[in-house]
Amino acid sequence: MKLFAGFPMHRTVPHLALLLFAVLVSAPAVRAADDAQVRAAAADMAHSDFPSAERKLRAELRLHPDDARVLSLLGAALDGQKKFPEAEEFHRRAIAAAPGSADVLSNQGSHFLAAGDEKAARDAFLKAVAADPSHVNANANLVRLALKRGAAAEALGYLKRLPAGQQDAPPTAVLKVQALYMAGDGAEADALLERLSAAAKADPSLSYSLGMALGSAGQFEKSEPFLAAALAVAPADFNLLCHLGVAATRAGHYDRARAVLETALRQQPENADVLYALAYADDGLGQ
Repeated sequence: MKLFAGFPMHRTVPHLALLLFAVLVSAPAVRAADDAQVRAAAADMAHSDFPSAERKLRAELRLHPDDARVLSLLGAALDGQKKFPEAEEFHRRAIAAAPGSADVLSNQGSHFLAAGDEKAARDAFLKAVAADPSHVNANANLVRLALKRGAAAEALGYLKRLPAGQQDAPPTAVLKVQALYMAGDGAEADALLERLSAAAKADPSLSYSLGMALGSAGQFEKSEPFLAAALAVAPADFNLLCHLGVAATRAGHYDRARAVLETALRQQPENADVLYALAYADDGLGQ
């Protein structure tokens, strides 16, 4: 995964990313499992407690081995623990139990995405939106995949499919900001960014998301202050230091870039990416 599209790096530094799971499967073929237990497992997953969710779902699966909700969510819980080969079997069984469920298909797409198979993920998400054109998780992931390919118009098309309330939600609005800038619609992107900026002042995670989206869209001058705000809350976050250093370099703020990249280098003195980024900052400073 690149440190912002278009910025050359010797290797890659992973950044924090959240995969969306359709955790409340709404239309399985079998609805025999205990709804309270399934909801409890989904709540565990929402808080990233995947082992707890796995235990609850395995207990339900022993009682209801063909329940598509349980199979799909168990696969997602295993994905959250990076147990991808084991997870794939549960996703396959969930599809067999509920072949037309958009939620089950979307969870399978999230599985493929987590496992690094973007082509299979896109195919699964497309099947999910064919079953439910406004499916939030599938459309959001199709937006991300389109933006990664630089297909801004395609991304905007998927965004328009989402329910109105979801289009205004910050996670979706962040994607829209990125897509609009990439599509060259700076005026609408600026207006949306201004609305989100107020909320970001009280939400470091939103600041981080905006900084990353803006950097990926090549808007480094705009990206830098959002990443700096996120760094103020987590000053030792290595990946955030790297991204801010790159954004500051591309914005021409070489002194700041050097300062944050040197902080990152103290954490990982032999990290080739940080050394490479520091070379860009030093070049900008004429050193």
